[in-house]
Amino acid sequence: MEQWQPNLDNENEPRAHLNIPGGEKEIHRGNARLYTHLGRLAIYDHAFISGDDYNSGFYIFNFVGGYDELKAFMLRNDFPAYLNQTEVAQGDIDAYDRIIQKDMGDFDGVPEDWL
Repeated sequence: MEQWQPNLDNENEPRAHLNIPGGEKEIHRGNARLYTHLGRLAIYDHAFISGDDYNSGFYIFNFVGGYDELKAFMLRNDFPAYLNQTEVAQGDIDAYDRIIQKDMGDFDGVPEDWL
């Protein structure tokens, strides 16, 4: 099976630079994919950015600041996208849950004046 590959030597190949913890990451159509889901599953919408090897990478979920701009850039520039999915991969659910649990670990509780 033949698979499309971006021509990274082409200066017109769309690219963006993301500021992430630990530095900057260049994304292009060869290392970034967009995933969207229907209905209540839309909480799992994300971009996945591959790392330097096949077994690494990171998620940018839709609750992260700048996600909407990244999504628009990816759609406008024909990045690989899996749109309107009706199910979520277990690995994506696990990644989402890990991020939420980490955020909850930083949660100090509800301020008294909110109660």
